[in-house]
Amino acid sequence: MAQPRSDISLLVDGSALYLASRQVDAARTLDYRALENSLRQRVGARTFEPAVLWTSFDATNEGQAKFLEFIERELRWTVDAVPVQDAVAHPKGTATEPTSIRFGERIAYAIGRLAASGNSSIVVVSDQYSLSAPMIDVVKRGGQVWLSFFGSQLEVRYHRLIRSLPPDPKPDYSRLLSQPDAASLEQQKGRLRFIDLDDMASEIWGSGRRASPNGPDSGRGFARIP
Repeated sequence: MAQPRSDISLLVDGSALYLASRQVDAARTLDYRALENSLRQRVGARTFEPAVLWTSFDATNEGQAKFLEFIERELRWTVDAVPVQDAVAHPKGTATEPTSIRFGERIAYAIGRLAASGNSSIVVVSDQYSLSAPMIDVVKRGGQVWLSFFGSQLEVRYHRLIRSLPPDPKPDYSRLLSQPDAASLEQQKGRLRFIDLDDMASEIWGSGRRASPNGPDSGRGFARIP
């Protein structure tokens, strides 16, 4: 019997995840402990090692400071907090019309470092399509990569890529931590897989979540986009 693994890494673009969650349901907040547990179940991990979250940081925002303290102390993730003035890109060096905050470059670097060190089982939580190249490279070298995000918030290039992947094996997620299916876990090697957060609404938002105009109840989730 295969045992839950402790060699799977978790790389999270916290700014992208936060902004997307507000698009999906501005009235609710993500339960990050539940999110971690749900991702662990789906990839057969006991823990994520390492787990890193990148985010922009406003030193005057007390609520954000408490949230990041929770991430570090309770979830034991590493937080790479970039001052907001350094995280926001401005076209042509101006101070107007900032572009969206994303940390794809740092995540791509982390993917390369992990793969070079022999840790090539990685969960990536991001919507940046530029990460598809390093993720596919890891897969081609025999690694395991799971992309996870709200499918309804991914751009069409990701939809085309994910739809071109071979059919996904469907392990019994409820048994993965206590009795992992060795055959199912073996099938995940050498492939890029997608975990749609829209399909995890009852887990990561908690019970009683209302329908959202942009959420999985709206007909706009990944599985519904041609």
